[in-house]
Amino acid sequence: MMRYIVLLLLSFSLHANVDARYKQLTESLRCVVCQNQNLADSNAELAMDLKKLIREQLQAGKTDAEIEAFMVARYGEFVKYQPSFSGLNMVLWLLPVLCLGLLIFLWSRKNKSTDTPKITAEQLSQAEHLLK
Repeated sequence: MMRYIVLLLLSFSLHANVDARYKQLTESLRCVVCQNQNLADSNAELAMDLKKLIREQLQAGKTDAEIEAFMVARYGEFVKYQPSFSGLNMVLWLLPVLCLGLLIFLWSRKNKSTDTPKITAEQLSQAEHLLK
């Protein structure tokens, strides 16, 4: 009898763990149809199918990383709300900052007057005469 109680409690614990992982995964993955909603909040047909697929993979014993890798392989890095940091992503994040810096630099160079006026000898002598 005690064995069945332990198994029942263990079953509840595993079920709660699967539910927590399911919730975390569906909230961290983007609906590819809605694009600005996570899978948990989306009611699109594809989102429903993907939620069912995630549940099946969790019950089959797949890890969160395996499920996420499957989704990325199928739908690309876009499916993740927090894409992994890679060289391409770094360029995409830094490009606007670099462009803004370049624009500020060019604007400041354009507005900076580097040409000093040339004074002729006659103007210099007139200035000296006025200062005396």
